Amino acid sequence: MNIIGISASRREWGNTDILVRQALKGAAREGAQTRFLRLTDFKIDQCRECLVCLFKDKDCVIKDQLPTLLKVLREADAVVLGSPIHILFAAGAIGNLVPRLFRQG
Repeated sequence: MNIIGISASRREWGNTDILVRQALKGAAREGAQTRFLRLTDFKIDQCRECLVCLFKDKDCVIKDQLPTLLKVLREADAVVLGSPIHILFAAGAIGNLVPRLFRQG
């Protein structure tokens, strides 16, 4: 089993990084292959809401590092996603990622 852990925190070795790493450590003890990634190490731009991906059935027009991250995610059997909560919302990096995953099958 291949498990990817992703932290959306901007603070290296902050609480979110530590918790995601601990989850991966437990999975590794059970025999899984694990990999830790920091979402903030990838340049992922905000969705432009152009809807090209949805209505014109084309690839996203934004040229950033999302395809690199998607390649890693497609190879995973499971993903652990951790995010700090700031004033009742997940980290901004999550806000960039989630809308872009909508049509990235």
